[in-house]
Amino acid sequence: MKKNILIILALFGSVNSYAQFGGFSQNFSNPLFLNPAFAGSLGCSRMALDYRNQPAPGSLVTYSASYDQFVDKIAGGIGLQLISVNFDKGNFTANTINGMYAYNFKINDNVHIRPAFNIGMGVNHAEESVFYNTTPSKYFFNAGFGLLFTYKNFISGFSFDHINNPDIGFDSKYKLPSKFALHFSYEFPLSAIMQLSPGIIYFHEKDYIENEMDYNLMLKIKFIKAGIGFRQVSDNPDDGILMLGYCCDWMSLGYSYDMAISKLSNSAKGVSEISAVFKFNCKNDKEKFKISQLANF
Repeated sequence: MKKNILIILALFGSVNSYAQFGGFSQNFSNPLFLNPAFAGSLGCSRMALDYRNQPAPGSLVTYSASYDQFVDKIAGGIGLQLISVNFDKGNFTANTINGMYAYNFKINDNVHIRPAFNIGMGVNHAEESVFYNTTPSKYFFNAGFGLLFTYKNFISGFSFDHINNPDIGFDSKYKLPSKFALHFSYEFPLSAIMQLSPGIIYFHEKDYIENEMDYNLMLKIKFIKAGIGFRQVSDNPDDGILMLGYCCDWMSLGYSYDMAISKLSNSAKGVSEISAVFKFNCKNDKEKFKISQLANF
């Protein structure tokens, strides 16, 4: 019995890490997932949706939905993110909801600094048959913060999540360690209709995500976007990522496919991910709080 509990807790720790950081290949199409400081930074209202299906091992399906906008009365951006993870065909689920606020310090027309915080709730659930007589659901509180620095087309930032080390244990304490992300990106305008955007993301969470590096290179030509990515965990090459998408003034759609490229990789082969970003209510598109954005991939 005790062994089963430990295995399940380890799975939930991994699932929660997956659901909060490093689990998506299209992190740049899910800005609030990457850093709460992106809340209200677009100049439009924004909705971002993501679906990721990892068929094996264990059948891991993740859904993400977020909304953000700038609010003049509170001089900052607000955002809301919902994440749902379904593991082993519903035997284990993890659901979280996080609200966030970001304030924009405009140093000059080119330099912006945006501190932010997020708070939320989560619940882990397991089928009762797995735990026999133990409670199959565990609720917990989550807190985090982030910071963005932008200069023209250069964006850098970091975020911490689970800074309160929430207890996700069922019949005994099991605290999640804090998670850290550091990211950089730049957009090179090659012509009136062509942009090249390299990006780097570093993830770390003790026991779950040990020094993961994600490298991305995206090319946009008018309405078409294509990209390649590479994921490295510690010193081992892990996944290669191919991306393709369509974009226009009000939406961006993307599809990515993960491929294990190392014999030492623990990743599953054939992981598909679909993202969609919608922009609306863009009357504030030229306002002072708008900053450069990551490539919507």
